[in-house]
Amino acid sequence: MAANTAFDNEKYIQEQLSEILERAKKFDNKLYLEFGGKLLFDYHAARVLPGYDPNVKLRLLQALKDKADILLCIYAGDIERKKMRADFGITYDSDALKLIDDLRGWGIDVLGVVITRFENQPSALQFKNKLERRNIRVYTHQYTKGYPTDIDLIVSEEGYGANEYIETDKPLVIVTGPGPGSGKLATSLSQVYHEYKRGIFAGYAKFETFPIWNLPLKHPVNVAYEAATADIRDFNLIDPFHLEAYNQKTINYNRDVEVFPVLKRILKKIMGGEPFYKSPTDMGVNRAGFAITDDGATQEAAKQEVIRRYFRYRCEYVMGLTDKETVQRVELLIKDFNLELEYRRVVEPARTAAIKALENGKGTGAHRGHKSPGERQRQRRYFLRSGHRPWKRHHRDRKQLAEISRGFKSYFTRCRFEISKPRCLMKKPLASTCWKPSLPSASARPAILPPSWPWKNWRNSRGVKSI
Repeated sequence: MAANTAFDNEKYIQEQLSEILERAKKFDNKLYLEFGGKLLFDYHAARVLPGYDPNVKLRLLQALKDKADILLCIYAGDIERKKMRADFGITYDSDALKLIDDLRGWGIDVLGVVITRFENQPSALQFKNKLERRNIRVYTHQYTKGYPTDIDLIVSEEGYGANEYIETDKPLVIVTGPGPGSGKLATSLSQVYHEYKRGIFAGYAKFETFPIWNLPLKHPVNVAYEAATADIRDFNLIDPFHLEAYNQKTINYNRDVEVFPVLKRILKKIMGGEPFYKSPTDMGVNRAGFAITDDGATQEAAKQEVIRRYFRYRCEYVMGLTDKETVQRVELLIKDFNLELEYRRVVEPARTAAIKALENGKGTGAHRGHKSPGERQRQRRYFLRSGHRPWKRHHRDRKQLAEISRGFKSYFTRCRFEISKPRCLMKKPLASTCWKPSLPSASARPAILPPSWPWKNWRNSRGVKSI
């Protein structure tokens, strides 16, 4: 199905840029902005929003590079257990290095890398050394004591104060990471704490593309986000805090709603008064919904993405990479739309091609001259009954070569032994000028040597040119 352009990238950049700079002005021109989702190569967004540039966030950063510093966070535990990024098939630490290189390619420098929840893990130490030898500044943050219940301990010198302060010069600090759970929130709040200790009234905000807060809860674009995060059990809901404060329905996801009461108490403790935000939606600066130009096209593309995710999870389940509940969650989302799997047009042709391939013996090795597993098993049973075992021919030849090798070794060992014998044990006395040892008897020679012995003639008998 041809995809129509349904998203205006230029309008999105302008809306997003204006919103971010406006938010920074409300916090004494010092804003820590957490970037959620993928900073580069956001192909999920490109699939559900036809026309969306996968690197539009990078274009946004280019417009902000004179006003923004960038911090990259990575969880030490993810480095230690070599957590993989599914779309590229590389580990998180490799993805962090790739992200630094990609940003430099766009003329954007990273201020430093923060290794969060650092406990001197061997792999994390190795990664730290690798970065420092590339002249990249590295900071290590410990696990925050008292989190999430003991607010007094969290907002103290033993909590956020124990983390190293990262000096920044620009009014906007973008905090990003290779994936969820990288410690972006803790790093941002730790920096806000240090800024307030220095008399700078900094703020915090979050930039996350999905779910889109001003689209309906069951809009296919938001449902596609649920399908994309089914493996980590994310789900969308109406923001209860925003509904209570403004009597307005907005969409958020479970993790942001669950952590908001803790975040609100922490910000209140740091700032010494009521925080600026009344809901998780207030924290966001997402303007993607205002750049959609064709809602019908986005709905159709999002439905296709939900079915695509279902097949992907089915494959991962067969390979043992995910569990059955993940597959079932996406299957229920498809049923909510009253869709069949064949609604995705590539499904029927793919199934037909698979059936034809099986009928023609393709995919089993038969098309390359190989026998199918059933045919090989039938032949093996026949040879076992007849006593003929052609598959052991190679092993038989190896045994014969080994026997010949042992024969030669024994023969020449006897020759050396005769040479090294004391004179009194030799079979023939030595001549006055020179002496020759007697060779072993014929019975001691290898029984399997060819009759064309000696060696030179035997080489010729095997078709080898003599020297």
